[in-house]
Amino acid sequence: MQFYFAFLLAFCLIGMASPLEVSKEGCPKSKGCFSFPESCTFSKDCKYLVTYVPDKDGVNFNMSAKYEYVALGFNKDPAMSGGDSVVCFKSSINHYSLFGHRKPDKTVPVPTGVKPIATVYEDGVIKCSFKRLKVPSLSMKYDLHDKLYLLFAGGKVQDGNITKHHWSDRSFRKYNVSLPFTVEDKDKVGSKVTVTVDKTGCPKTKGCVAFPESCKSSRDCDYLVTYKPDGDGVTFAMSAKSQYVALGFNRDPAMSGTDSVICYKGSIGHYSVHGHNKPKETRPTPKGVQPIAVVYSDGIIKCSFKRLKAPTEYMKYNLHDKLYLIFARGKVKDNDIEVHDWKDRSYRMVNVSLTLEVQGMDYVLLITHACLMFMAWIGFGVIGMFTARYMRQSWGEKRVLNDSLWFQIHRGCMLMAVLLTIISAIIIFVHVGGWSESAGWHAVIGIFIIAISIAQPCLAFFRPGPHAESRFMFTWAHRFLALCGLGLAVINCFLGVSMLDKLKTQGFAILSVFFVFFLLTVILYEVFLFRNKKPLLAPFTVNVDPQDNVGMEIPSPTSEDTAQTKEGSGDVDLHDNKPTPAAAAVEDATKTERAEVIRNVVYMFIIVLAFVCCLAFVIDIGTS
Repeated sequence: MQFYFAFLLAFCLIGMASPLEVSKEGCPKSKGCFSFPESCTFSKDCKYLVTYVPDKDGVNFNMSAKYEYVALGFNKDPAMSGGDSVVCFKSSINHYSLFGHRKPDKTVPVPTGVKPIATVYEDGVIKCSFKRLKVPSLSMKYDLHDKLYLLFAGGKVQDGNITKHHWSDRSFRKYNVSLPFTVEDKDKVGSKVTVTVDKTGCPKTKGCVAFPESCKSSRDCDYLVTYKPDGDGVTFAMSAKSQYVALGFNRDPAMSGTDSVICYKGSIGHYSVHGHNKPKETRPTPKGVQPIAVVYSDGIIKCSFKRLKAPTEYMKYNLHDKLYLIFARGKVKDNDIEVHDWKDRSYRMVNVSLTLEVQGMDYVLLITHACLMFMAWIGFGVIGMFTARYMRQSWGEKRVLNDSLWFQIHRGCMLMAVLLTIISAIIIFVHVGGWSESAGWHAVIGIFIIAISIAQPCLAFFRPGPHAESRFMFTWAHRFLALCGLGLAVINCFLGVSMLDKLKTQGFAILSVFFVFFLLTVILYEVFLFRNKKPLLAPFTVNVDPQDNVGMEIPSPTSEDTAQTKEGSGDVDLHDNKPTPAAAAVEDATKTERAEVIRNVVYMFIIVLAFVCCLAFVIDIGTS
């Protein structure tokens, strides 16, 4: 009996003196190996290392990681969600199930199919060994006789519980770890996931949608999606120069109600979009979405997946139907996707299970809408209002076609602004197919602008007579609505430009140049008019014509007005330096002439500014 106790003690001491070591010695002849980085050999220099040797009824695994826990999972899909995993950390080896992006759920008790052997944590490295039976027992999902993706992860432990992984990766393809490892499986060691997204074969063998259209692959495309019908589903590959890329399906040309698939680093998931809220992930991922691969490198996200044609639970649309394709990309913060930075859609509804040619959004109507609105308000609207505000005093009685010149120009410009606004609104409604929720405040403000555009000529048509007591109410209402319309139009131009991804920089620059120069010109000109306003020293009369031309008639000074008498001594100052009436009249005429020249120069500057900015905008939006 004592002999047995001595033998057992010696065995334990030997085990304690021989710490667990995980290495790639013997790979790939006698065992299979995965290591990160690929060039490492031992657990002390490998960020992650797993080796395996199949035996009769199971597979023996040794693994290590430079973390507080190390995990190995098995999945039929190349994703964490749905994985069946074994996790080792100090003094414990357990079985976990993975659902969505949550922390793994621990299986209690440990299934009989997982047989712990040893675990060691020293010098910041966790190492363990265990046997996993090929045939799954209770609470285990996958049979190791099947080809499965291998999932690798490592992370920290907090209060005895594992946290979400700090590092993860997976095998490039599926493997059957129950079979002997062969030299031909070279990509098995330190394999890297690669995804190729390009337009090769479009549109003969696959469908493609690219932004811009001239790009060729994920390297030069801002957004690219390709698809190919495949039996009961459609296989998609997509990329974007962003942190996540999304593809959605919808019966309406809008984001709200979209049934989408979103890819970002380490994840391919199904999401639903409601209103203007961030997409909501469906957990667990529906069976109709089958992830294949996802890669994020050099600022480009690429992924591939299969989407079954017939929708499964939580999925809305059947790919046998004609649907709009919704495209988007954006940023990821704390493993949570943010609201998209860019979005677009297909021009028409398409059946991706049959059609390989998809047209992106037709920008002809959209460009026409933008150009007409810009010309309506930045062009005709500004010139018409400036004419009414500043030129009626200058042109006075000048008449064209039996009406005041300033009024003819004002009325003509404002009618053109109203006409272009209405035409532009009709065009955008035809383009979108109705009300566009995705346009946000741009659409709402646009409705107010249209209402003001229609109200102004109606108000002018029913204006009271020149001498009516309520005339002042019309005048101020007319001015107020005009300023509101112009202000809202400028704001909406900025909002509209921000919706066109490729027009943001140039469009903002053109609008900013116009707004700054126009505002500065008006302010300086108002200051000039104030400083040169004549004092009202003599009685004056007011002439009112049907267009509210107002002119002041100031009597010429008389000899009595210019006589100056000194008070006190009662003597007349014969050396008074004040100008004679004739000289004063000449000086006033010179000032008036100079003021008219400045007024005309400012007026021409405003016309040229509006024309140049409209022309620059039309050229820029046409070429972009």
